[in-house]
Amino acid sequence: MATTEPEPGHWVMVDPYGRPYGDVRIVRAGGEVGYRAEFRGELVGHFTNLKAACARVHQALIDSVGRAGPPNGLT
Repeated sequence: MATTEPEPGHWVMVDPYGRPYGDVRIVRAGGEVGYRAEFRGELVGHFTNLKAACARVHQALIDSVGRAGPPNGLT
């Protein structure tokens, strides 16, 4: 997983070609800190740590390129 941090508290996830595919931003609510994760502009979740947020965005990328259903197209 590769990221850039264009500004403090905002991470942009990039593919091997340098194209952005996800965003993770730090958010504060009251006294708590969390992370908002988006894949291609769509919310994929809120997390309590940066690692989990980045992992979820990356999993969304993997899910987007694979075929749905059982392995080898078996039914």
